[in-house]
Amino acid sequence: MKWLQHLFTSKKTRHRQVAGSLEMVYFEEVDRETMRALMHFPLFQKGRIRNRRISHFTHQYDLSRQTDAYIFDYRYVRGGKTRNQTVFWAISDDLNLPWFVMEPQQFRHTFVKILGRKEIEFDLWPTFNRNYWIEGVDPQAVQYVFGDEVPEFFNKEPGWSVEGYGNQFVLTKLHKRISPEDRPRLLATGRSVFDRLVPRGKGNLV
Repeated sequence: MKWLQHLFTSKKTRHRQVAGSLEMVYFEEVDRETMRALMHFPLFQKGRIRNRRISHFTHQYDLSRQTDAYIFDYRYVRGGKTRNQTVFWAISDDLNLPWFVMEPQQFRHTFVKILGRKEIEFDLWPTFNRNYWIEGVDPQAVQYVFGDEVPEFFNKEPGWSVEGYGNQFVLTKLHKRISPEDRPRLLATGRSVFDRLVPRGKGNLV
């Protein structure tokens, strides 16, 4: 039985097995250079640097999309609480994204709007607007890149957070670390988001 096999198999071994099935290379941890590259994203600026940790790092070069795809677990500590999540990270020369953050609507967003932060909305997608908070330096560029494809996709996929800029983006469900066996679905979701960002991400948008 699978649950019995998991009981006697270490998490590292399971991560290695899943990575192999996805044709991804597995690294238990990463170097500081990789961590510095990720710090361009707001998610990786949270908490104290000494408490941030990346583990079970996997990499695949997606030849059909000419994209470097990564999946890893990320932990940080903020306000005395440890936060864990599993992250998909894509880098591709076919992406040219304006800076943006998309995350599920939360009560705190009511206050940040009062303080003057602007929310990007999509006229044809009221449910998407209710479910997600989007902000960016250039709202028109973000609306153009998202088009109808991104709101349509996330209407059916609630709870995700996406941060993007330039030639890369990260995708995660905040404070949710998934099992090794769920990583294939995360990879598939990351590819789906990539495919919706890339057609409008080409060219000079900002």
